Amino acid sequence: EAVATAGFACGPWLALSAGSRARLAAWCWEHRRSAADEEEAIAHYEAAAAAYEALGDGHGRLATCDALGFLHYQRREGDRAQHLEAALRCFQAGAGLVEREDQPGNWAAMQFNVGNAFLERRIGDPLDSLDQAIAHLERAVAAQSKLGERGDSFSS
Repeated sequence: EAVATAGFACGPWLALSAGSRARLAAWCWEHRRSAADEEEAIAHYEAAAAAYEALGDGHGRLATCDALGFLHYQRREGDRAQHLEAALRCFQAGAGLVEREDQPGNWAAMQFNVGNAFLERRIGDPLDSLDQAIAHLERAVAAQSKLGERGDSFSS
């Protein structure tokens, strides 16, 4: 939408902005000292994700979903259950961006992340979450085993 509504060719600037916001988010997270610092890092990653989406940059979106999921997963302050739900949403969004056949390493990594988020999930039916975790982790292991036979590994 940002590219479509701009009155000039902003693609290169939007790409630069997306990358800069992602780097700034990583820096903010690395140097965080408070919940406000965590929120700032998340806001920068969300802005980067929106820019990557506007650009149609699937790789940038995948990397941002993955990083944003880990930020939520690792949050120190606040409601752990809500942070895990946010991480799960990010990992699921990232998993929806890759196909097993096209990017098997990234696909396996995202299945692993989704599985771990379900494993620690604190909202909903615990048995359903456990079933979901096992299913995703088994898919990740199977894909990684297949990659190992070819000499490849996770891409992210």
